[in-house]
Amino acid sequence: MSRRIRHGRRGIDLPLKNPPASTDRVIGHDASGNMHQFLASAIGSPTILPFTPNVISSGTNPSFSWSTRHGVVARLGPLAYVEIRLTWNSRSGGTGAPRILLPSSVVVSENASSAMLPVRTDNVNLPSGCTWIVAYARPGESALSLVASGANVGASVITVAHMAPGGGSIFVSGTFLTQ
Repeated sequence: MSRRIRHGRRGIDLPLKNPPASTDRVIGHDASGNMHQFLASAIGSPTILPFTPNVISSGTNPSFSWSTRHGVVARLGPLAYVEIRLTWNSRSGGTGAPRILLPSSVVVSENASSAMLPVRTDNVNLPSGCTWIVAYARPGESALSLVASGANVGASVITVAHMAPGGGSIFVSGTFLTQ
């Protein structure tokens, strides 16, 4: 069995992707660049954890009127992939830095000190000079913080005041290591 793709005027037959067999090998590199091989069966099956993300703050908690709160974590061994979509119609009150809570069973590894996840936002005002935003996976916690930066600008913490009171959205997706 195969599927056919076109390359120029000729067709190319590609084999269909089969699910991994227990005898398949996974190859990876550690932080020192050393290569390791493992049997796919040693990793196990992924665990899918759908959840409803919540936003708290390092100061006083804001109040939101949500139109979308969706979250899912897929774990395979210590590796976690998270996808979070938050859309609010209104926000009132709150001070300090917002934190997006993950399920309590998903604790960011103490060794994941540089886990930065890409973020797309609407109506989150960036601090002066900042041009991009990331979610920082907080080591030892079940939470993400929002951090902004840009060329010739150091890191700036996003605060609740940066989140538009009239509505906005945050979409986060990426991977990090768990405990």
